[in-house]
Amino acid sequence: ALAGAAAAAGAEVLADEERRHRIEWPCPAGMWEGMTRSGPWHAQRVRRGDAFVDGLRDDFLAPYAPQEPLAHNPAARLLV
Repeated sequence: ALAGAAAAAGAEVLADEERRHRIEWPCPAGMWEGMTRSGPWHAQRVRRGDAFVDGLRDDFLAPYAPQEPLAHNPAARLLV
């Protein structure tokens, strides 16, 4: 819808595609720290405070083996 609206307004849409990339973490705790200290989950620290976010840590880590690498493949939309 966004690309169509841009084109309808006279813009030339050069690209409209999904981009994925793999992010690998040395362990689940490393992912947690990275995501909550300097990644997209940091907003929760700002909004709800360290105590709240740190209280979620054990539940997040519970399903993972502590020293196993962890990877995920986030996606973003590229619209030029």
